[in-house]
Amino acid sequence: MGLVDIIVLVITLSLFLPVQNAALLDSFCKKENEAFIRIRQSEFGLYSAQVCSDFKLDFYNTNGRMMLSSNSDIVVFRNCKINGFNDLFVSLFPNIFRLSLENCVINLTDSNGPPENSLYSLHIFNSTVLNNAKTSSFKGFKNLRNFYAIDTKFENPEIESSIFNANMYRIVFSNCNLRKMFTSYESNELIFLEVDGNSLKEPISYTPIIMDSYNFANNNLSKLPSSMDIFKNDGSLKTLNVSNNQIELDELSQKHLETFTKLEILDLSRNSRIATINTDAFKNCENLQHLNISNCKLESVFDNLQNLKNLKILDLSFNKLHEIQDIWSLKNVSEIYLQYNNLKFFFCGNNLPSSLKILDVSYNKILTFTS
Repeated sequence: MGLVDIIVLVITLSLFLPVQNAALLDSFCKKENEAFIRIRQSEFGLYSAQVCSDFKLDFYNTNGRMMLSSNSDIVVFRNCKINGFNDLFVSLFPNIFRLSLENCVINLTDSNGPPENSLYSLHIFNSTVLNNAKTSSFKGFKNLRNFYAIDTKFENPEIESSIFNANMYRIVFSNCNLRKMFTSYESNELIFLEVDGNSLKEPISYTPIIMDSYNFANNNLSKLPSSMDIFKNDGSLKTLNVSNNQIELDELSQKHLETFTKLEILDLSRNSRIATINTDAFKNCENLQHLNISNCKLESVFDNLQNLKNLKILDLSFNKLHEIQDIWSLKNVSEIYLQYNNLKFFFCGNNLPSSLKILDVSYNKILTFTS
């Protein structure tokens, strides 16, 4: 259906209008005040979408009650300023499923308890979040399962674990300005955690059961702790990304990866101080399919990869490798990247895997290439 303009509604600090349906809105429409909401509504399949743009909304009078729409499942705020954002504010949309705040200024306040709302996914893009220090604003969303903050600035760059309920599925703080995040969070539901592009120095410890993906790329992590310390009781992790940090690690060993028995993707790239791989490092990683240790400081790889029977993509480019032997034991590998190393001799014999489609050894110092 096409977009239909519904109302222009003036809201002030002292007046909250008990609007029950669109037919009653005409008498409240004014344009003299800068604080107004322009609402457009259309339907997409089973969902109705409501877009509010270019307005300022003050919501401090918690005794007031205003129904903007009773049928909106997806609500989008763009270029808005929202004072007093909490569960009471969201309860204005009783059927809400997903709320997106885009290019907004959002002033958080603590949860007010009842009434409950049906918000399932909260998305904050390219916005500024004020008053987020130890607030319980998001915890009041009892049905919230997915939280995404992307390219968003938080007034307080330290996030407390109390900000969320214990039933989250996905938590994303990508390219925010965070310097510190809660060091522990217990959840039996969390499957996806992404905190890339911040200034975090410590990994976040979890005790999940079904954790699927952990992205800690582009931070200031200086140490890669034991996997037992980070992911207690977790044997379900499939993706681990700690690329582009400042990890100081003389030797990658089994203790760093021992609990990751179902790991399929491991990215350790752009950590220039990873120098050596212990022979038992990947002992428990038989399900690994994609291994990226490019742009590090590796000088040799011998018997370190023999357990990776399911590996399909291996990237060891931009290291200091002067010799490599064990890669031909990877019978299912399809792509091997060894460019920009110090390889002088390259011997593959008759052992090239039949599955191999890409072998890149460009920009080395190869004097002898023997097949």
